[in-house]
Amino acid sequence: MKKIKARVVVPYHIQNLIVEEHQRGGTQAEIAKDWNLTIRQIRTILYNHGHVAHPDNSNVAVKGSNTAVKSKTKGNILFIPDLHAPFVRDGFLEFCIAQYIKWECDEVYFLGDLIDNHYSSFHDTDPDGLSASAELDKAIEQLQEFYEAFPVARVVLGNHDNVPNRKAFNAGLSKRWIRSVDEVLDVPEWEFAEHFWIDDNTLVCHGMGRVAHNRMRQDMVNVIQGHYHTKSYIQYQVGSDRKTYAMQLGCGMDNNTYAAAYGKWFSRPQINIGVLLEGRTPIIVHMDL
Repeated sequence: MKKIKARVVVPYHIQNLIVEEHQRGGTQAEIAKDWNLTIRQIRTILYNHGHVAHPDNSNVAVKGSNTAVKSKTKGNILFIPDLHAPFVRDGFLEFCIAQYIKWECDEVYFLGDLIDNHYSSFHDTDPDGLSASAELDKAIEQLQEFYEAFPVARVVLGNHDNVPNRKAFNAGLSKRWIRSVDEVLDVPEWEFAEHFWIDDNTLVCHGMGRVAHNRMRQDMVNVIQGHYHTKSYIQYQVGSDRKTYAMQLGCGMDNNTYAAAYGKWFSRPQINIGVLLEGRTPIIVHMDL
């Protein structure tokens, strides 16, 4: 594939090839690398062709955060639920890597809440916990290990990921002053969005507002999500001419940390990952504790 210099005007026939690559499931990061362009240039081309939201049209400072990105796949996909860095459970990364290899996965999705942002929570914070700077530094350090293991991934935005942006919004700060989450976390090849679609019939989202089986029944689509740490299951709904499934995953967070103290009296979190086999069959694999 011929590559284009990043700062030249992209010919229209090349733009069409970029759109076709996007429709085949290529991530913006992959396409940018293929054509020697920036992710923002790719987003602008896709916007001009009606495939994504405008690069600057976002309620939070995240590239592609309002985009319902679509992809098609026949391979196996790994789904990693809420990490809440820097409070990731010991051994969870190694568990994720092992499952990626075991199930011969081709793609990786993170289901939101990459970071916890406990220091800036809307709920009570621990006065003896890490400072804002120290927590963020540790979170970035933890996530860099996941980034090294999975250098290309799609990431759903969770409510914890958006805490700083929500607070800036409430304080009256324009999003133009806020750095994007991929810049802050130093994960330029990860693609962020509020939700993703696989094969036009499978919704991948964080899960705020509804558990997976309710979303499946009400929206009549396949659903894969996280958010509810103590819940995990696969549930099917079968009709006269089709069936849908809901895969609810738990988390990868260490519930013994002070950031998880709010759930001390809740049910125990379910530490697991999900795999979608050949784009059709969901399975859940629990980590040995």
